[in-house]
Amino acid sequence: MSIHLKRVIGCACVVGVILAGFGLSALFSDKRAEALLAAHACGKATGAAVIDMPFDGTVFPPDLAAPDFTWHTSGKTADTWLIAFTFASGNKRLAYVTDALSWTPEAAAWRTIVKRCGREPATVTILGANHADLAKIVCEASVTIRVSGDPVGAPRRVRELRRGTA
Repeated sequence: MSIHLKRVIGCACVVGVILAGFGLSALFSDKRAEALLAAHACGKATGAAVIDMPFDGTVFPPDLAAPDFTWHTSGKTADTWLIAFTFASGNKRLAYVTDALSWTPEAAAWRTIVKRCGREPATVTILGANHADLAKIVCEASVTIRVSGDPVGAPRRVRELRRGTA
């Protein structure tokens, strides 16, 4: 058996264990999500992305409308993105795929994220790949977010203010 075939089989086994352990096989109807998670389990990204929003350590009120997740990379090769939420509370991981450099969860998805987060932190990992080769992660980034136990009583989108604007 060739070394390449052994590596492919090894990665497939690792991914199978990860998916079974997190109960992910039922969560992902998108084959791209499965492919990106498998690629991430098999190796490191070749580049970096930067998550612009939310900032690392952001605390969200539980009743706030879903925020925008935005990121960028200096490379132009990634055009498919996986946004994965891993919960310190031990709840099952969630993952979503997009073809854009931003993503806003639908209301139901955001409620699930908030519920699974509880009062423990969640790590948001963004993986980038090219749609032509989802087996190779070209960039990644992560931040930690939390959900506050205190609602604000105003489930609206918050207007983003950039430094230097009023």
